[in-house]
Amino acid sequence: MLKTNQIYQKLKNNPVILNYKNRRQLITMEMKSLNQKGINCNNCQGNCCTFQSNSMQIDPLETFEIIKFLEENRKIDHKFEDMLKQNIEEFRLNSFQYIRKTYTCPFFNHTHNGCLIGKYHKPYGCLAFNPTEKVIDKGSTCRSKQSILKNRNKIFNKSEQAFIQQIKKEIALSWDKLPIPLALLDMIQKISNCPRKL
Repeated sequence: MLKTNQIYQKLKNNPVILNYKNRRQLITMEMKSLNQKGINCNNCQGNCCTFQSNSMQIDPLETFEIIKFLEENRKIDHKFEDMLKQNIEEFRLNSFQYIRKTYTCPFFNHTHNGCLIGKYHKPYGCLAFNPTEKVIDKGSTCRSKQSILKNRNKIFNKSEQAFIQQIKKEIALSWDKLPIPLALLDMIQKISNCPRKL
């Protein structure tokens, strides 16, 4: 769906996008360290992804990375867009969209380790939200290690913000952060409607 779009092609080959694994390395190393201590999400039902706890908002860079993952896995079609619209409607994310609301992530598949997005394309906040103790099942003691997120941000903020400004200009985005389904739907529609020539 997006592969013929020259703006999408240009953005997906940006050095910031090509550096997606390195930009998540501090977080994934922390996850690996916790896992070696037996602290992981393996037995959890995933409340952090549901309306019980989830209010994740993502920026244009994180949104684009999810779109790139979906495009590479041939997941973007009209059915996918309808699913996003249904999720937005179910959790009323369109009304007062700048007020943070809880919602069930459209990528949560209601199983253990239930996210459909690969770890190197997940939003930083999702990756960094980890258990603090062994054998959790409802995630009631999970939290983000803010020091790792801050360190990651210090290293990559300048290049990431430059990409965010570029993508906002290229496809006329007017937002800085939105809930996952709203951000994805808006960006997919804007990329799809961009002229084919730059």
